[in-house]
Amino acid sequence: MDESVNLILLVCCVLLLVSVVAVRLSYRTGLPVLLVYLAIGLVVGEAGLGLEFQDYGLTADLGLIALAIILAEGGLTTRWSVMRPVLGQSLVLATVGVAVSVGVVAAGAHLLLGFDWRTSVILAAVIGSTDASAV
Repeated sequence: MDESVNLILLVCCVLLLVSVVAVRLSYRTGLPVLLVYLAIGLVVGEAGLGLEFQDYGLTADLGLIALAIILAEGGLTTRWSVMRPVLGQSLVLATVGVAVSVGVVAAGAHLLLGFDWRTSVILAAVIGSTDASAV
């Protein structure tokens, strides 16, 4: 086996091990897991240890796969007893909240950036539609 493949496997395994340990420590200390992951990324990346990653296509693919896994896990592990008390608020946020976000972003794109209304609404639908639901 090529030495570079061995090195890549070693780095991936060490990062996975560090991530698992970091999650356990974050639960005990009360730090958000995302903050710990960002810190690990800063330490390992170009600003820290100097690990360079130039394959942007692979990054996009891995991000999409991770997003699908995260959404599936969230949908499969959410209990109805937890959702029922906030169902009305969730529906309002997912409909009216998204519509308001799209309207505000479209108005901003039209007035501040000078786009025509059609382009502004399309841009707003792409960018602003996840804003209210992400909060």
